[in-house]
Parts: sequence; C-alpha cells; structure tokens
Amino acid sequence: MRKDFVVDGFIADKGKILLILHRKLGLWLPVGGHIEDGETPEEALHREAMEESGLEVEILSKPAFECSDENAEMLVMPNHMQMELIKHDKEDAHHHVDFIFFCRPKKGEPKLNQAEHHDIKWFSAEDLDSDEITENVRVLGKRAIEAAGVD
Repeated sequence: MRKDFVVDGFIADKGKILLILHRKLGLWLPVGGHIEDGETPEEALHREAMEESGLEVEILSKPAFECSDENAEMLVMPNHMQMELIKHDKEDAHHHVDFIFFCRPKKGEPKLNQAEHHDIKWFSAEDLDSDEITENVRVLGKRAIEAAGVD
C-alpha cells in the first residue's frame, strides 16, 4: 500500500491550540499536508501553516545535535510520528506517515482558507475533550499546549 509523507503542525498560543475543520474529512485537525518533492518536513510545515492558516510559525523543537559532516544535514526533530490509514476514497486507500510538530505563531493572524476548510478556531485543553475531537488530536493538542507554555 502506498505511503505518503506528511506534516502536521499543532500551533499553540496562550493556552489554546489552533485547529481547522477539514473540508474533505469533516474532522478538526491541525494544519498540515503532504511534503512536496524537494522539501524537508520543516519547509513543508512552514508552507502548509501559511497556506492553511495565514500564520508564520516557530517550531518548538530543534535538531537532535549539531553536525559538521558536509554530507549530512540535521533536521528539526518532530515531537511525534505516526502512520495512519487514509480511506476516504476506497479506490485510493493509502497510509500517511506523519511528522508532527509543536509550534507557536510567530507572525500573522489566523484566517480561514475556504478552499480547504469549513472553519478555523482556537481550542482550550478543556475544549479538546469534546466528542468532535479525535483521540490523537486531543492528546497531541494538550501536549502542544503544555510544550508551548502560557504567555
């Protein structure tokens, strides 16, 4: 079965997490999408965050260590990785290998990308306990809020 590499960005600010209501899936999700040819996961996250929320973001994690090897580039470490089965189209069921990053807004104001999403809004940790939030988004959203701290 095909495996696509994707990024997800849990954008946390002031004790809340920004989620979008995905048009195709009908789920509240973090910003994110497919890693395009030639992109690193970090580059894909910055692009997707801007396209889907209008925000420039700061990723909270760093590379595991510095390296002076001219043939190796240390990438920003994701906070979590997972693989999930995507089956909204039975003919094209496939897996997403997700690089999940915790981040905070650096510049801009959240705005809805109507071509891709029905809604965009901030959720507190308590709001994430709603039945409309999937378990993995709930758990990772709360962890991202904790990692970002409260301003």
